[in-house]
Amino acid sequence: MKQEEKVEKEEEEEIKMYKNIIFLMLVILSTNAYASEWSIDIGCFTFNGKKPINIKLIDMYSKKDNARIGYVKYENSHMAIPIVLVKEDSEILAEDRPYQYTTVWNEIIKGQFNGSYTVISQGARYYGFTYINKKGKQVDFEENMNVYDAEIKDCIWK
Repeated sequence: MKQEEKVEKEEEEEIKMYKNIIFLMLVILSTNAYASEWSIDIGCFTFNGKKPINIKLIDMYSKKDNARIGYVKYENSHMAIPIVLVKEDSEILAEDRPYQYTTVWNEIIKGQFNGSYTVISQGARYYGFTYINKKGKQVDFEENMNVYDAEIKDCIWK
């Protein structure tokens, strides 16, 4: 019984931590003084397998503080998952085009590595979004531009 109570308490603490992180992100982003300082990229992605999976990527960057934070949220999940940037590479594919960026983000759940996301982007487009779980299973998502609502800046899954 005590082990069950311990696990339940850890789960409650994890939920509280996620809520605090998301609350902090929202407070920072909703404050006009900081809003112009932060750039926010939102990507909507779909895995078109037997059972489609929809996921939203939020990537936020503060030039002033040189800070970058992110999270992913699956369509049917009630909670976002914080992700930690672990690697970023850039390359010029053509002189007249924006840089292509490849970023790797680690997903940490309950203090443990749970998987990684690799994102390939150029300008406002995403050309790759791959998740590999801790057991090595890979899921390749495709950008789903049809569900992005620019007015409310969110993925609207239909």
